[in-house]
Amino acid sequence: MHLIRSELRRIVSDMNPISTQSAAISGMSLQASRVGVSANNVANLQTEGFRASRVRAEERAGGGVRGRVEDADATARMAFKDGSVKTLSNTDIAEESVERSDAANSFKANAAVVKSSDRMLGTLIDIFA
Repeated sequence: MHLIRSELRRIVSDMNPISTQSAAISGMSLQASRVGVSANNVANLQTEGFRASRVRAEERAGGGVRGRVEDADATARMAFKDGSVKTLSNTDIAEESVERSDAANSFKANAAVVKSSDRMLGTLIDIFA
């Protein structure tokens, strides 16, 4: 029994369930940012000259991710309005729908990792107690 516990301790120290949770939580935060930026893009769909943004994921030192907001690569649309040429928003409503759906699914996946890691940690605590 002592050998099994020492082997379990070694495995736990290699896995580090706390850092797994931290990485997944940072992923959830990133996905929430993506939804917020997409919502802002949709809210400004009719705003003249508005430039849509995207959240790009960047790896964090020590694990996890963070988001960086940058201009979307979409081309601005032009229209003739009130006797002059106006630059319209470059927001694509279909693209925003896909962005929000993808962010929601990624959020759920990261939440499942947090939940699994929490269960695993609880089981390990029960074993060592």
